[in-house]
Amino acid sequence: MSKTERRLNLNVGINTTGYLPNAWKYRSGDRHDINDIGYYRRLTELAHKGRFDAVFLSDHPALLTDPASRPFHTIDPLILSTSLAAQVPDIGFVATISSTYNSPYNFARRTQSIDVVTGGRLIVNIVSSFNPNVAANFGNDPLPPRSERYAKATEFLDVAKKLWSSWDPRREGEVPEDRFWDAATAATIDHEGQYFHVKGPLNVPRGPQGHPVIAQAGASEGGIDLAARHGEIIYCNILSRPAGQAFGKKVRDRAVSFGRDPASIRIVPGLVVILG
Repeated sequence: MSKTERRLNLNVGINTTGYLPNAWKYRSGDRHDINDIGYYRRLTELAHKGRFDAVFLSDHPALLTDPASRPFHTIDPLILSTSLAAQVPDIGFVATISSTYNSPYNFARRTQSIDVVTGGRLIVNIVSSFNPNVAANFGNDPLPPRSERYAKATEFLDVAKKLWSSWDPRREGEVPEDRFWDAATAATIDHEGQYFHVKGPLNVPRGPQGHPVIAQAGASEGGIDLAARHGEIIYCNILSRPAGQAFGKKVRDRAVSFGRDPASIRIVPGLVVILG
């Protein structure tokens, strides 16, 4: 009887000075490393050498000003990913992006552009943003309730997927010599929803992998719905094997109810390593 070959996918978070708030006190290097592209390049090269699949860049678009801690996030993860991808080959980049404080068209255009220029190495980690300080940086409206943020995130990705496939050169027919392209390869999406109204099409063609890989990390009912409907990589905090099996079954069963193939979903539990 043949044995199914399984593959372990490894990502590593390389945000500023480590996961724990006081980690910066116990590391080598300069405290200004967090704004130095060379610092992130060295970490990415180390991950590549160690056979990791991707580096993970979380995000929080608000400066943490606690004098006893450190600014946890600085450089925009999409910009950082683009720079690192140009310097380190053959490794993926997980860039965290808020669905609450972005427009689907700008999001789709920027991410598809990066996926094209990197040869299909971008993963987008969609978050709904939960901190009122983030909300305050994007206007005077208070942070929407969780149910509304997840409903908006679902429609946000619905629109993005339509845009990512709206210009598909694979649909091209025979092009006359006096024409640059077959304009029929692009079509409007004419999305009219509860939160977004987008005509399209996108002015960036379909990427090498169709669209960037979609990651998600919500554990609430709304987060599981979003993960089951759109997620391909699901990050989670799992403290035991039974808990992991139960969570995986819940996500995959929910995916089936949305008409998805659960085999396309990878559950990725987190691990914090402390060296002593």
